[in-house]
Amino acid sequence: MNIAYDGFFLKEGLLSLGHTVIDLAPYQEKDVTDALAELDMPVDVVLVELFGAKKLPAGLHRCQARLAAYCIDSSINAFWLEHACKVFDDVFVDQMETVSTLRKAGIRASWLPLCAQKHEFRAPTPCKKYDISFVGVTTPQRLKRSNILNLLMQRYSVHVRQDVGNREMIDIFSESRIVLNENLFDGLTLRVFQALASGGLLFTEARGRGTQQHFTDGRHLVCYTPQTLLPLADRILKQPEAYAPIALAGQNLCRKNHTSEARAAQMLSALENNSARTARRDGAERHCSEAKAHCLRCLRFGGHASQAVQNLKQAAIQAQSGLPHQTRFAAEALRTLADMNMRLGRAASAKEIYHAARQAGDVVLADLKLGMALLAEHDVAQAKASVMQAVANMPKARLLRHRHILPLLAAARTGADMLLVMAHIFNALGRRMVSGFWKQIPDPCPDTAMELAYMSWNLSHSPESMDLLLETAGDLAGELLPELLDAVRKGLLEDRHITHTAALAESYYASEAAAHLLSGLKCRRQMEETRPAPGNGVG
Repeated sequence: MNIAYDGFFLKEGLLSLGHTVIDLAPYQEKDVTDALAELDMPVDVVLVELFGAKKLPAGLHRCQARLAAYCIDSSINAFWLEHACKVFDDVFVDQMETVSTLRKAGIRASWLPLCAQKHEFRAPTPCKKYDISFVGVTTPQRLKRSNILNLLMQRYSVHVRQDVGNREMIDIFSESRIVLNENLFDGLTLRVFQALASGGLLFTEARGRGTQQHFTDGRHLVCYTPQTLLPLADRILKQPEAYAPIALAGQNLCRKNHTSEARAAQMLSALENNSARTARRDGAERHCSEAKAHCLRCLRFGGHASQAVQNLKQAAIQAQSGLPHQTRFAAEALRTLADMNMRLGRAASAKEIYHAARQAGDVVLADLKLGMALLAEHDVAQAKASVMQAVANMPKARLLRHRHILPLLAAARTGADMLLVMAHIFNALGRRMVSGFWKQIPDPCPDTAMELAYMSWNLSHSPESMDLLLETAGDLAGELLPELLDAVRKGLLEDRHITHTAALAESYYASEAAAHLLSGLKCRRQMEETRPAPGNGVG
């Protein structure tokens, strides 16, 4: 096959399998169709790796060639990948959970984990230089990682590095008795394959979703939990020779099943049998989806969004002038434009565009976002009216399952009340939390229940807003620990929240903090039980 390729991970494998790989990197500033026209050979498939801050190739929605996407760090990038992937014919994702995430967006995807490259495999190193090594970013924002490292550093020698090249990193792993891995999200990451290929003993969290499908704890790697982290590390370092066969078995399995060549073969097989293929969408949807993906990627990772804004405007105009079923794409494009105006402080323009989105058929989300714009102007009454319109147009089955929304909305009087109501509505609509979009600054037009619950909590400190915040934060609720502990110190949390906070601290390798919270809660309850009832004092 002739494969036009914008990426890295599968190139080695595709070449070793005898396929022709044309590098699209020199054409990255050109429209994809124009770039393909300049090639001196026909192309069977265009393969593009999508991840993080990487810029999307231009003009994907106009490309007539078969388009395949390989989504990297797909769990945390799903918020924009679910739009970008609507432009592609075949979709592959590196994380198992993203298959179901994209399925909900109408996209068929195949799980294709990352892989090791040939140069990452090392011969066994009998004389180890490091007891424990960790290579990766260490910042205050990576709380769980910091807690793990601090626990280990209190007892062992830990070699921590960041910003090192690939070859140096693999050398460090190869020369370590323990190669430590920690993930923000629950999944099978690139570091797993790199550590296994190095020949070092991989020491990774037991919660790695997808890891157990390929590797066995105690046979190919060693998995730790908050309770077993230190006992296991102690056992390994006292008897490293007993664990050497595990490292070797892990490396051998990685060499057999998890190389670039193995992954390329899996992808080509899926292309042949169409197991990762979704029927191509019409031009209006493809245009709108590509433009929205550009905007969300820029919002998260930075970059110039002017062309993306122009594309959204074009998509809205084309969809509005097209067939009736295409108007929903115009509505989505308009709402995205309105959101961008809100985030730029242009509330008046945003409200006008939200109204236009509503007229184009977006009768729920546009009204909710209009309510947010009105709340930003402290017009609670009009915001409530807008939200009431949104609720009136919600699917009846969803509203029936979340019938508590109606009395909450009726009783809402303040901005905090309205934010909490909207949080419940977003939760009912399935828009709970976006793991890859944990915003560091307040958003005037948030897209998730978690963000709205957080905004309500900051205004009111109500138990109800904290309940919903903890519920919607899901697997990443531990990231809230610093603020939760601060709220405990200020006496803002109820007993159930303190108990929840202690469980989160335990799961984030902060057992001392968890014990302190539970001890304090126990003492407080004992004091309340022994306190004389009012009127029972000695006269």
